[in-house]
Formats: sequence, structure tokens, C-alpha cells
Amino acid sequence: NWDDLDHDFWDAADAIGVSAYFPLSESENPSQEELNSRWIKLHDTILEISRKWDRPVYLTEIGYSSVATAAKTPWREERDAQLDLDLKTRCFEAFRNAWRNEKTLTRVYVWASGDTQIPLTSRGFETIGKPAGEVIRNLFKERTSWSRALPKTVSPGPASSFQH
Repeated sequence: NWDDLDHDFWDAADAIGVSAYFPLSESENPSQEELNSRWIKLHDTILEISRKWDRPVYLTEIGYSSVATAAKTPWREERDAQLDLDLKTRCFEAFRNAWRNEKTLTRVYVWASGDTQIPLTSRGFETIGKPAGEVIRNLFKERTSWSRALPKTVSPGPASSFQH
């Protein structure tokens, strides 16, 4: 889980799997720089564990609700909180900035129901049809473009594929 990463069993696992609901800020309105800085620190911590155990990184789930507390308590869905699509987008942008070129990250599962009928004003975790969805699409496009440029001697498989 996001709050307990360093274990001695990673050698028995295929990858370092992390549920990425990390708090990014205590601030009510964090700056993009603060969000970026926090995700870069998290990136470095996760990579340190990845290197220690020589395992790729799988982010087993990442998501942010569409509310003003998304950076403080990203695991919590607060339906009565103030709608804040911009903060949700900025949290995903910080994630994208930290991970876009990281080849050790081989899988990311973004919370999405696939329901295209959820209204833009929904305070839940859905990204489809919201501005954050574009950030996620851009991340996958960026990663797909460089992964296609890998030498033909690299065979795609469970440890070298990026799922989307």
C-alpha cells in the first residue's frame, strides 16, 4: 500500500506493486510545483526499492477524486466536498511529470469505471470525460512513442510492457 512500501518479500515477487494513493499536500490549494515535488520524491523512493530488489514497478492503482481534498486524502471519496476538477488534473499532471520517461515503471492502472455517462460534475474518481483524462491520455501517448522505439532485440513481456 502507499503507506508501507519497504518489505523483505519483494525478492519473491515479479514486481514492486504499489497502490499509489499517496497524499501529495496538506495545503488546501497546492501549487503545481508542490505537487510535482512530492511526486518526484515518491518516484525516487519507489525507484530506490525497485533497484534494491531488481524488480520493475507496477502501480496497481492510482486515482484522485474530483474534489478540493484530492491531494490531501486521495484514497477518500468525499461526495459532499467542493468540486475541484483542476486539482484532480494537476495531481495527475504531477504524476505524469514524475513518471513519463521512467522505463522501470511497466504497468499503471488508473481508476476508471469506463462509464461514459458520469457527469462532469461528479465528485468521484472517474477520469473519462474530465480534463484529467487528457493528462492520462498524453502520458500513455508519450510512453507508447518511446517504447515503440526500443531495439527489436527487446521482447515485450510481463516485465517490459506498459499496460493501458
